[in-house]
Amino acid sequence: MRNRIILILFISIIEGLLITYITGFFIYPMNGLIGSERWGFPFYWITQAIVPGAEKVINWTNFIINTMFWGSIVFIVNYLIVYLLFKYKNRKDNKKS
Repeated sequence: MRNRIILILFISIIEGLLITYITGFFIYPMNGLIGSERWGFPFYWITQAIVPGAEKVINWTNFIINTMFWGSIVFIVNYLIVYLLFKYKNRKDNKKS
């Protein structure tokens, strides 16, 4: 059981990083600072001023928070799926006995 939880946690961290990376392709939906664009959801982690030649700035704190947010959601979903599958499998095995 412990190994299964560690595996689910590892997979959740990887999936959280992937989802965070994917959200970096979408512009943040809220208007805040005038003259800048932001990417990432629910916490924007890339900012760029709207001027020619401006560089994108990565906010690493928001990136880590965003990764933890998505990782925790994925962990809960993965854990529930594994729990329900094993519960169903055990119930099915008990009926055969």
